[in-house]
Amino acid sequence: MSRQHISRRRFLATTATTAAITIVSRHVLGGRRHTPPSEILTAGLIGCGGQGGEDLNTYIRAPGGDYKLLAACDVDKGRLDRARRKFGEHVELYTDWRRVIERKDIDVISIATPPHWHALMCIAAAQAGKDILCEKPMTRFIAEGRAVVTAVKRYGRVFQIGTSGRFGAYKSSRSRTIHKIMRSGLLRYCPAVYIQQGFFPVLRYCGKVNLKPLPVPAHLTDHCQS
Repeated sequence: MSRQHISRRRFLATTATTAAITIVSRHVLGGRRHTPPSEILTAGLIGCGGQGGEDLNTYIRAPGGDYKLLAACDVDKGRLDRARRKFGEHVELYTDWRRVIERKDIDVISIATPPHWHALMCIAAAQAGKDILCEKPMTRFIAEGRAVVTAVKRYGRVFQIGTSGRFGAYKSSRSRTIHKIMRSGLLRYCPAVYIQQGFFPVLRYCGKVNLKPLPVPAHLTDHCQS
């Protein structure tokens, strides 16, 4: 029986191809129940209070994709400790939000701080090339909101407000009905909008102007320096 001659170059090429196919797993190429690294969004969280992280779980995670939280930031040591237990030991903790935004390995910044920080953080995140998920209310003043919009457009980023009633599974039948009415053109001209002062989110999230200044709590003082 005659032997088929195989050149050394052909043998090496065939061996290398076979090895590559064998070594590369589903964790790299993707497939059923496996998301390839190229489809995983890396995220940084600023603000680890009650809403911190909930937007990431709700809006960034989508069918066929996933996210990985790499960093979390808060000036409250207790909240940072809870974030470590909630998100895992792999998450790096910070007390200075600028250290999170400047990281090159983060795609998305989720901002869940009090609203007077939103504009500054959103603009800085856009300048750093990050997409942004910001809690409501977006900003305290209209001018701040316009500045955020300008920055997002200038740097070509994606921006989303964490309004659960408008996205994904949280779209209720009531919300869809409201949207249909608004798009129908049946509504008359609306000269003004009035906000009920007793509605607690307005007072809670926008702040009260008659509160007296208080000293910085001890558990914040030692963790504000970075």
